[in-house]
Amino acid sequence: MTIRLNSDLPAFTDLKNEGVPVLDAAKADEQSIRPLNIGFLNLMPSAAFQGAEKQWLRLLGRTPLQINPVLIDFNDRQLRTTVGAGKEHLAQHYKPFSEIQKSGLDGLIVTGSNTEYVPDNDIAYLPALHDIMDWAQEQVTSTIYSCKASHTAANYFYSIKRTLVTERRKKLLGVFSHEVVTSEHPLCRSLDDQFDVPHARCGDLPVEAVEAEEDLLILIKSVEAKVGFHVAVSKDLRTVLMQGHGEYDRLDLHHEYLRDKGGEDEPQIPENYYREGETDLVSMNWRANTQTLISNWINHIYQTTGFDPLKPAMDLVDETT
Repeated sequence: MTIRLNSDLPAFTDLKNEGVPVLDAAKADEQSIRPLNIGFLNLMPSAAFQGAEKQWLRLLGRTPLQINPVLIDFNDRQLRTTVGAGKEHLAQHYKPFSEIQKSGLDGLIVTGSNTEYVPDNDIAYLPALHDIMDWAQEQVTSTIYSCKASHTAANYFYSIKRTLVTERRKKLLGVFSHEVVTSEHPLCRSLDDQFDVPHARCGDLPVEAVEAEEDLLILIKSVEAKVGFHVAVSKDLRTVLMQGHGEYDRLDLHHEYLRDKGGEDEPQIPENYYREGETDLVSMNWRANTQTLISNWINHIYQTTGFDPLKPAMDLVDETT
């Protein structure tokens, strides 16, 4: 949460330089406070749909600000592959994108999907997703693209092509150590220098390609080259690419591994996850840093968005027009 201080207080400048979220009291008095509208576009398949929804809503709910989650679906609901109870859940709780455009958003989260090996041209909803991404780039203060969605965004906005993690159809699956490489960035405030993050993906965004893009900055990177980075952002923080799964619960990798064992290829055992066998799990040690990261993201949106959600960032948009 941001602290209000008079800008002439000596500590104001020192705290601001240290990365502590401070807001000039005079500026704070001019703000009209309202809940932040955070959109959630869930692209997960039916089996994981409501689980992903709960995990991200939990992270939003543990931030100190009032959040109004806005659950989003495509205008053409037939583009979905979600069936059964998932389809009923969508119809009951998720609003079509056309309604969201009228009311506006402050932030947006786009989840991963189960299209790891599906060519882009065969993904039925991709044009509709691109429409939402284009709108968000202009109208939303900041968007998190998670897992496969981060690959879609990197390709669409920066022409960075994803690669497969391995030649065979095997995932990068496990819990890996990461280090914060840009500690002064607003999203990295109060993060530990090093912490673990779960990964479960077949594709990868090459670190070299991301570092070569002038508009992108890697914030959190694995200490293992094969894992690459966890979080990279655009300079204006409109786009957040998040390859890891900090939102995962304790047993998610376990369930994913058991599910994949029923497929065509024998999956690799999740790395750094089991102590012994397939029942004794390592400690869950990614939750606190993930919560801090998301709270920092929410705080950034709070500080830079205006009262009108159709005017996304008061530092980027003239509030008088």
